[in-house]
Amino acid sequence: MNHAQLNRTASMRGGAYERKPGADLNERVERHCCRCGKHFVAKTRFLRRCPPCRALSD
Repeated sequence: MNHAQLNRTASMRGGAYERKPGADLNERVERHCCRCGKHFVAKTRFLRRCPPCRALSD
């Protein structure tokens, strides 16, 4: 679904979908890697492993 579809769906249900396209591209989250425990800055909120640990699993 694209953002226009989400906005239409939310408005029909009485809610509002306010997220702007590309909003999470500027996100930076400080995390500890769930594999090795090192501190790193994730580019998005969905990354839980540091870049070296992600490279090992690929």
